[in-house]
Amino acid sequence: MLEADLAISAAGQTLYELAAVGCPTIAVAVASNQLGQLRALADAGTVAMAGDATSDKDVMDGIGSTVNALLADANARNAMSVTGQQLVDGQGAKRVAAAIRAASGSER
Repeated sequence: MLEADLAISAAGQTLYELAAVGCPTIAVAVASNQLGQLRALADAGTVAMAGDATSDKDVMDGIGSTVNALLADANARNAMSVTGQQLVDGQGAKRVAAAIRAASGSER
């Protein structure tokens, strides 16, 4: 992920890992429960949505055209990379643990 110029991924939790390392990503929903986060990340500019494999018959065409467009546009890939790292810093688990400790009164 760290060295890739572009990734193609299903729209699961891996999208957050790809965003955190700044890897521009083309994503496809492969389950209906992935659509919400895929749309949110696409709207934020972190991933390019290539389709919904649960309903799009031509999802492969969407992937191909999106790959071609992004490979030809280094500025768009760079913007996706920067946006992803701004959106997902990879420190969420530490913040959740700190909030739990604070709420329980056992800050250490």
